[in-house]
Amino acid sequence: GAGRLLRGEAVATIVIVALTALGGAGRAATEGGLLEALREHAVLATGQGLVTLLPALVMAASAALMVSRSAGSLPLVQEVRSQLLLSPWPLVAAAVALTGLGLFPGVAKLPTLVGAAILAGGGWWVSGRRATGSRAAKLDAGTRSRPADELAVEVGMGLLEIVNGPGGLMAMLPALRAGLSRDLGFDLPPIAVRDSLDLGATEYVLVFRAGVLVRGRVRPGRTLAVAPHAGATPDIGAAAELPDGRTGVWVAPEQAEELAALGFVLMTAAEALVVHLRSAIRQHAPELYDLERAAALLADLRQGHSALLEAAGAAGVDAGLLRRVCGELLWGGIPLRDPISLLEAVVEAVPETRDPEQLALRARPRLAGMLTELLTVDGRIRAVTLAPALQDELADAAWREEGRTVAALPPARAAAWVTLLEQLAAEHGWGRPLAVIAEPRSVLAMQSLCRRVGGEVTALRAGDLTAEAPVEQVARIEPEQLA
Repeated sequence: GAGRLLRGEAVATIVIVALTALGGAGRAATEGGLLEALREHAVLATGQGLVTLLPALVMAASAALMVSRSAGSLPLVQEVRSQLLLSPWPLVAAAVALTGLGLFPGVAKLPTLVGAAILAGGGWWVSGRRATGSRAAKLDAGTRSRPADELAVEVGMGLLEIVNGPGGLMAMLPALRAGLSRDLGFDLPPIAVRDSLDLGATEYVLVFRAGVLVRGRVRPGRTLAVAPHAGATPDIGAAAELPDGRTGVWVAPEQAEELAALGFVLMTAAEALVVHLRSAIRQHAPELYDLERAAALLADLRQGHSALLEAAGAAGVDAGLLRRVCGELLWGGIPLRDPISLLEAVVEAVPETRDPEQLALRARPRLAGMLTELLTVDGRIRAVTLAPALQDELADAAWREEGRTVAALPPARAAAWVTLLEQLAAEHGWGRPLAVIAEPRSVLAMQSLCRRVGGEVTALRAGDLTAEAPVEQVARIEPEQLA
């Protein structure tokens, strides 16, 4: 954004300088003294151009420093130095500009030309340094480069206004990352924000390691009014649907107050974007939990739980196996808030199986207290049960695919399951957790269907919750509902 503003200021400066010089020449032509007038107006035009351009230069430099500070993990001085040394051309261009400026009459030539010489020398040094680095890089090409370990939110040009400011996206991201790290049970990668000319004006994407995780749109200048329950969407504004299954409308600020009085929850465009990011990060948590984070979990247990760590080593539970087990739990919507109980369960089950999916299943009862607390909202766990015939259907459809059990149903039948689960999530969940209680033989197939539902729907066995869990059956799925 600062670069585009600077380009506009530069064009305006050139126009102002040219018009000032031409105006002076025209006046001199009518009044005489053409050469003297041209010299004086050239000096005046140059000064006026500098005065016009300098504020834009300061603002552009400040914006560049802010972007470097927010997007990088290094200290600011190192970050700026590394960017300045990326290419010699910025230094060469600055040297040429200073040389041209020093040729104007009235400009102090000695400091200007000395500065140009220093910048030109710096460009020559950077060019030689890059050539040396390129030759060294060819010796071990491919061994040093890897995708950046960060989440990046790329926004279109129309969303720049919701990025900065007290209630902007940048102000919300630290709390989003901290909250999700606490909820999921592991530290998320840093979250950076950058603009993109490849996106639509109101479009945004969430990127991780060069892959797009989610894509969406928001409406800056509008308010998202989220309905308090299913079926409450009014006939005004533009319809919208949140990732958790709730619906709402984008309305003008003056209309939003009327809907707030009716119980609608109001969100700014930045808040709506954060809700989408939160849901997307939860959905893709298995991809974010990598080998480094599994190794960090084991390292954290060295102090205070050395016996458990020794038992894990003796049982052959390394970071690779632990990462796959944790990935299976996250894939099923189960966070890693209790790593000690999780590792104890894995160590106990490893002598019988090393299948990550089965190890994750066996770890669930040890996490029952955490799961019960996670799913309890307003003093109860909203649960959906299945008819015996549907338990049989899912058990028969269970199929191992790439190391994970899925429901191998015909496309039309699978779509009917997903549609019904979405309806139940909207009717009984509406942004709150909903548990689908299945038998051990069908829970994994049910889990694969729940993954396709937008709301917070989790497939569980009865034994995955504590005996005192306040379970309330809000619905029972019968075969005729899927006909």
